[in-house]
Amino acid sequence: MEVELRGIDANGGACYIGTGCFHRRESLLGKKYREATKVDWSNNRHTKTEESIDVLEETSKPLASCDYEENTQWGKEVPLSLSLSLSLDNHIIFYSIRLQQVANYGTVHYMGYTRKIRTILCRVAMGLMYGCPVEDILTGLVIHCRGWRSVCFSPQRKGFLGAAPTTLLQTLVQHKRWTDGDLQIFLSRYCPLLLGYKKIPLRHQLSYLPYLLWAANCLPLLYYAIAPSLCLLRGISLFPQAKCHKLIMVILFQQMSNLWAVPFIYVFVGNRVYSLVELLSCGGTFQEWLNDQRMWLFKRATSYFFAFFENILKLVGFTKSAFALTAKVADDDVSKRYEQELIEFGTTSPMFTILTTLAVLNAIGFCWGLKMLILGEPSLVLNPFALQAILCGLWVFINLPIYQAIFLRTDKGKMPASVTCQSIMFALVACSIALY
Repeated sequence: MEVELRGIDANGGACYIGTGCFHRRESLLGKKYREATKVDWSNNRHTKTEESIDVLEETSKPLASCDYEENTQWGKEVPLSLSLSLSLDNHIIFYSIRLQQVANYGTVHYMGYTRKIRTILCRVAMGLMYGCPVEDILTGLVIHCRGWRSVCFSPQRKGFLGAAPTTLLQTLVQHKRWTDGDLQIFLSRYCPLLLGYKKIPLRHQLSYLPYLLWAANCLPLLYYAIAPSLCLLRGISLFPQAKCHKLIMVILFQQMSNLWAVPFIYVFVGNRVYSLVELLSCGGTFQEWLNDQRMWLFKRATSYFFAFFENILKLVGFTKSAFALTAKVADDDVSKRYEQELIEFGTTSPMFTILTTLAVLNAIGFCWGLKMLILGEPSLVLNPFALQAILCGLWVFINLPIYQAIFLRTDKGKMPASVTCQSIMFALVACSIALY
């Protein structure tokens, strides 16, 4: 997030993601940006008031309560005059940070996230775009289209730290909700290309699209996870065959030693090495980096797929929007396995069924591909199924935690037997259809 938000900031202003943000009251009340809204902090005199920690704690409790907005107009569409007539003098403590950026921008993104700050933002002023699973993204987009700018502010000492999911299922459910809401925005009249037309720069509109089109990433990933294995079983090469294939493979390996191939190899390898060094410099481990790479693929195969499928059903009128809560409280055993960098399974879910089915399918395809390589063309370079077998082998490596959860692990975080049986059955049915 540190890198992405700064990149979007250079294109016109970081998008409003989650919590840890300070908003100008006018930006949330639906007002458009005007030069008159700027505040010259150099002429203002700030007084510093010292209060005991007990007084500050008692003052903060009402703002952090879950029933603070009951029987009020907060979060609802109200006339602007009613919004302006609200008295918020009791909340001035949360604006005492005195950031100059707050005066000149609509939103300041304060790195570090917590649910308590979200409560503060929702209660301080009305204007959040409720009715969408990702009301933060939608609200930030609307604020940008009204002329307000946002800025990233990342102090060395984090101001707000919060809880995050510690299990695989919780993470997948959370990303499914985010992806679902993002695709809803893209398919609605709030699409940045429509709402932001002539309001924000084109590069700023395009900066939103990688998030809003997360769900579409499931289609190519599922193809590369399923097609190579089934085609190996059927004896179908996904790449050119016979003399044409041999010629292309020879040229490909010759070009690998050409200087023109160096930039492409550098981009592929350098991206992985850079992400690894970045994570290690932040106190992470190599295993954590591997799990992070796997998580991207797991999310694409499950969270993005379910979000994409549900949005299609909503468009045709079969289902309605539902908000799925994310549990962020874990027991001692789960926390211990999380500290040991073990991926937590331990429960039944359709998402785990999909992941396990893909893992079993690619294991079968990889074994079948090895057999074809051993018994087929003696030259690995000229074998038409070599690249498919390598691709299946890469999937097997990615799915190693799933194989461990199925066959090796004995703790409560292992894969449930029911999920394993269902996945093996689905994989065998798919293989049978491919063979016959």
